[in-house]
Amino acid sequence: MNKQTYNLEFITPCFCAGADQGKAEIRPASIRGELRWWFRVLGGTPEQERELFGGVHGNYNEDPDSRTNNVPRASSVIVRVSNGQSRQGASGLPKDLTFFTNSRNGVAIAPGSTFTLHITYRRTIDPPLVTLLDAAIDAFLQLGAIGLRTGRGCGAF
Repeated sequence: MNKQTYNLEFITPCFCAGADQGKAEIRPASIRGELRWWFRVLGGTPEQERELFGGVHGNYNEDPDSRTNNVPRASSVIVRVSNGQSRQGASGLPKDLTFFTNSRNGVAIAPGSTFTLHITYRRTIDPPLVTLLDAAIDAFLQLGAIGLRTGRGCGAF
């Protein structure tokens, strides 16, 4: 298995939470969704996306009524997050950053907090797909963000 590890630090507050909306957390599913988005933006086809990230439907170009078409496929890419260290605590923000909050999403991970992103390949992937996936990872790490209010600059690392 090929494994890539990235140590990341937030430079803006990150408004992200899981099932418990009162606790800020970085979810691998959010990062996986961002990677899928960047993969599509950089030219990945639905078939290639299914090959890398898995899916419950078969080939998109075939007859949708075909029984062999709807065989689920597991992801070739495993995304994990670890070592989350919050600088200010999960809900504490400096006074000058409270303008980002409102009553719906006042819980945030403060700037300066760090986490480690692990991306592992479960099986051998064709070299052209690896190249496209690496480009998607690079774009996500350089231009991406996670959580709410990313359009306003939040969740950047």
